[in-house]
Amino acid sequence: MSCRFVWSDLASFSVEEAQRFYQHCLGWQFQQAEWAGPAVQDNPNQGDYILCLKDGVAVAGLYAMPARFVQRKMPSFWMSYIAVSDLDACLHQVEAYGGKVELGPEASAHGGRIALVRDPAGAGVTCWESDSRAASSVEHVLYVSDASQVADFYTEIFGWEWREQPIAWAEGRADWGHYELIDKAAGGERVARVWQIPNAIKGDKEYWGLHFALDAHDDLTTCLARVREAGGALVAQDETGVLLRDSQGAVFLLR
Repeated sequence: MSCRFVWSDLASFSVEEAQRFYQHCLGWQFQQAEWAGPAVQDNPNQGDYILCLKDGVAVAGLYAMPARFVQRKMPSFWMSYIAVSDLDACLHQVEAYGGKVELGPEASAHGGRIALVRDPAGAGVTCWESDSRAASSVEHVLYVSDASQVADFYTEIFGWEWREQPIAWAEGRADWGHYELIDKAAGGERVARVWQIPNAIKGDKEYWGLHFALDAHDDLTTCLARVREAGGALVAQDETGVLLRDSQGAVFLLR
């Protein structure tokens, strides 16, 4: 089976505040899900699982931060989900290649089983064993300070190819790097990007982030103004897009 990203959701301290922010900035609508979502299910304080809709199509999920995440002092965060065919075998490889199984495996109310894992640099991603095979509608990007630390982890566990991409404006700067993760089983399709970025710009955490596309009638300057109006902040910017924090600290990118 081809391993690919199939879903993403936001763990937020305040679901109401998150809805206000993303409605104002991205024009999303919100709908109560009929299921509890692929997020961690066993916390009675988690509350409802909300679908984030763009033009009537579900693009992500939203739920209240579970107490056990709060107890770990985890920030509000976007989570990416990778479909795998054999979760137990995947988790064995996670540990063999220097990663860590942080939560799970456990049942998902949306079917199958899930586990939250961390790569050798500490970036978290959820592995999901289920019948869901639809590719995610957003682009997933890994932000790290040392890409060499995680290359074998993603190529050996998920079978992806690691391809370096030139950065003309960063030529000669060893602290910057751009890579693509290619799914050879899907005919060379790109499944994700990896950016090596100095901590002074991205912060001291390693994380998977999401790229959301702007509407055709929008532009980055206007959208950035809306983000700031809603309590968000600019992290970094280049000619391709802006890396942002929402009003509760979760990082995402607009392009």
